Amino acid sequence: MNRVLTRTGSDRRVVLAFKFYLAYLTFMLLSSILQYPRALGIWNYMHTMLIVQRGLDFCFILLLYILLAGRIRMSATYLVLLVLPLYPTLIGIVSKNSALTLINDFALYLLLLLKIPIFTCLFSSKDFRAIFIRWINRYLSYSMFMVVIMLFIAYSLKFAGFVFYFQAPLEITFVTAYLAAQGRSFGVFFLLIYAFLSAKRMILIGVCVTIVSALLIRNKYAFISLFKILLIGLALSFILSLFDLSQIAGLSKVDAALNIFSGESDGFMESFSRLDPSRYTEIVSLWNSIESSDFIFGQGFGYRYQYDLSLLDYRLSNYESHSNSHFTPLGVLSKFGIFGSVLWLCLFTTLLIRAYKYRKKDAVAMASFLFLISLIVQSFFAYALFVNVFLPVIAGYILSLPYHRRKPVLA
Repeated sequence: MNRVLTRTGSDRRVVLAFKFYLAYLTFMLLSSILQYPRALGIWNYMHTMLIVQRGLDFCFILLLYILLAGRIRMSATYLVLLVLPLYPTLIGIVSKNSALTLINDFALYLLLLLKIPIFTCLFSSKDFRAIFIRWINRYLSYSMFMVVIMLFIAYSLKFAGFVFYFQAPLEITFVTAYLAAQGRSFGVFFLLIYAFLSAKRMILIGVCVTIVSALLIRNKYAFISLFKILLIGLALSFILSLFDLSQIAGLSKVDAALNIFSGESDGFMESFSRLDPSRYTEIVSLWNSIESSDFIFGQGFGYRYQYDLSLLDYRLSNYESHSNSHFTPLGVLSKFGIFGSVLWLCLFTTLLIRAYKYRKKDAVAMASFLFLISLIVQSFFAYALFVNVFLPVIAGYILSLPYHRRKPVLA
């Protein structure tokens, strides 16, 4: 750690606060195991976890803005984005939308926008980048451990006779991207196997998109290794096609998807309705609930809607309303309208362009580009974009890339 960052007690506190947030990310990984009670029908604790998460985020942001006072820089364009959550809040209040959902929506988007400048400021210093890279290497080990644990618990519950929506969910988007950026083929292949067995289509899509993206951009670290993975994956797919995948819990969804989309249908939407009737109903119901007058500025934070049960061929409880969509662009449109959606599109387009431009600076820069592509693609299949705990960190790293050869903001 150089003297610039340690010459005052304030800078030492910045380092401690940063390490606290990295420990918080590790906690979020290890706490993935707490998703299994939800799969078994126990939901009460989820609200407490959400409150704790928002509280920790708020404390981190408040502390860093105090410690970094005068050193966090925001462009005029970003200041416009920072006030973006205000008008959906006003619309939600006027429309008398759900108060709890409104507060959660407001906190989610505002905290995300507030965290990005913090990490942009921190990562302009090579010392904080060094801390981050050392932490990533430890986080990789924790992730591999949790992959084994999550699969073990899921399949143990399955074989023990518990009836639940089978999945072994774990956030591995950045881990996969970082391993791919370094060309660590064994690790990527291990996570690819996990993605198949996890029964979580979003995870599988994310890993596959990362591999394909790394191959397409011909990253010198990853091209040869990932090409080998692609060949092994194709060979493995051929071998698996010789067996009845429906008998393996984690592979049954993959098998079902292949059978549905390879069969005859009247189009994508019909195939989608057969593959996942619940999510098809969710998306169509939300789209139909948006009035023409709401398309410009949305229905605001706190908006909730009911499933249109006439779209389903089976009974589904409609007592509980819903606030988001697994098709993230539609979820954003319902809250922000076209106006806010365009602003969010501008932000992510800027991040993508900058990440691509500086992707060859180091392995983390390349991983950030791969992570962002994977996360955006996943957002078309799940509400994963804005809730991903790595997004503000990686967005900050991407925006700090032009400053890596200049005088650091913290100097």
